[in-house]
Amino acid sequence: MKRHYAEIVKEAGLRIPALLEKQCQDPESAHHGGLLTPERGYSEPGHSSGAIDSLLSVYLCPEAALEGDRGLLDSAELYADHLLNAQHEDGTIDLRETNFHDATMIGFCTQTLAFTLKLVQAHIDARPELATIESKIETFLRRGGEGMLTGGFHTPNHRWVLASALTLLWQQFDDERFRREAELYLAEGIDCTDQGEYTERSTGIYNVVNNRSLLIMAEILQRPELMDPVQRNLRMVLHYLEPDGSLFTAASRRQDRGRTSYPISYYPNFLGMAHQTRDPLFAGVADLILEQARAGRRSGDGLGAMLTQYLLSASLREVDLPMIAPEPTYTLYNPASGIVRQRHQQMSITLLEGATTFMYIAIGEVRLNLKIATTFYGDRGRFTPQELGGGVEDEWRLFEHKRWGFKRPFAEPPGTSDWDQMPHETRAEVQMRDLDLEVNVRWQPQESAVEVDYRSQGLEGVLYKLELAMSAGGQLQTDQLRLPCDAGQSAVLRGGGEVIYRLGSEAVRITGGSDEHNSTEAMRGSEPADVSAFTLYCTDVTPVEGTLRIERALS
Repeated sequence: MKRHYAEIVKEAGLRIPALLEKQCQDPESAHHGGLLTPERGYSEPGHSSGAIDSLLSVYLCPEAALEGDRGLLDSAELYADHLLNAQHEDGTIDLRETNFHDATMIGFCTQTLAFTLKLVQAHIDARPELATIESKIETFLRRGGEGMLTGGFHTPNHRWVLASALTLLWQQFDDERFRREAELYLAEGIDCTDQGEYTERSTGIYNVVNNRSLLIMAEILQRPELMDPVQRNLRMVLHYLEPDGSLFTAASRRQDRGRTSYPISYYPNFLGMAHQTRDPLFAGVADLILEQARAGRRSGDGLGAMLTQYLLSASLREVDLPMIAPEPTYTLYNPASGIVRQRHQQMSITLLEGATTFMYIAIGEVRLNLKIATTFYGDRGRFTPQELGGGVEDEWRLFEHKRWGFKRPFAEPPGTSDWDQMPHETRAEVQMRDLDLEVNVRWQPQESAVEVDYRSQGLEGVLYKLELAMSAGGQLQTDQLRLPCDAGQSAVLRGGGEVIYRLGSEAVRITGGSDEHNSTEAMRGSEPADVSAFTLYCTDVTPVEGTLRIERALS
């Protein structure tokens, strides 16, 4: 948008010093021309594509302070040499941290460099010095196209990366082989549910990758239906925004699971959809993301890398769109993914099916995560809800039935003394016992509170603990004491007690609890305590019936 353009130019310029400083200048080094960072100690070929794009977009931007600086063009050419030298005969490159002869890395590079090439070619008549870099980028893309025609993928999102990259090459080089290959991937169907969830459930990384890829294909192939899953996903993502502006990532199936992540990488997704659909909500979210970046709440990148898109689109540079802000109150229930998300202003709760950390609470920047464990036959005693349902009047139920006991000797010799080869499933079972664990959650948004009823039925005498892992560094306050709460420390909330936990400008009141035993961190079979958190325990013995109330308190 027009109001964002100056900020994008500024962000792009901020990237340049590091790209110049960290480029390996040693001609004797295997990393010559690549981006060499101290934390890695080696260069990733694919990183050169982003460097080339950043350098050239600033070089060609009339509003950039370094516009026309020959040092940027020289550096881009050296990065291109590094990329070409790293390219295998089959057209692929390596992702050295994990994959080799990787066609998908060519796909990611193409998603960037195909647009860089368009920008270069738009200026080459007036800037003949661009001829060398144009030739190098085109050579890399043509070779890479051959690698994608014969290469493959690992993960669901890779399909759309490859398909979109092939589509870009079809547009650039008018080679039907690229379009036919892209259609092979598209024929598999887009793995996005009606509620907008992709297979990998990756709020922090791969949602963005999927959306970017589908938007590229929707435009070039003139298939507007490919924007539908993008719209669904972006609307779903709004229900994953936490009160502090970060994203909920604990449900991800990929490496972003549980990582603190801000939605800066979604900026191109929301901006692109805003200009495609003129939806003021998408424009409003793009604006919100930019405000977050200004405030320093960012993870990864996504703004400076947008300069090429702005330079290629007069509409992005010159048009402002009407905007509305996303609602800070919502409810999302996605039974297919086993997740509930509810938020009201500065408090949110998340419930997860099939996860030992079954409940997440966010109050401002304070995080509170709930687990339950018992001594029911070792690690079988961990509460991992098999069922999540409800929703009537903001009440939810999580439930798990457990059954275990002992095995008898074989009635007949098993034919082997090798324990691992024995048919243990045929052994008779004895002394089988049942334990039902249930949690009922009552969300009370107008009171900024949630009540957690927990109970058990079945086997008696089983040690039980509920653990509440909280953001460390605060202070626990009771009528009698104030206790600093550092990472790795813990306390037990005694029956009927009340404590207030203060962290920064937030205060959380917790009432309820029980104190029937001291088996907390050391409980056999339970998961290790979170050493980065302060943990509050409630301990009991089955049969259990208790309530924990957690509410935002006036600080």
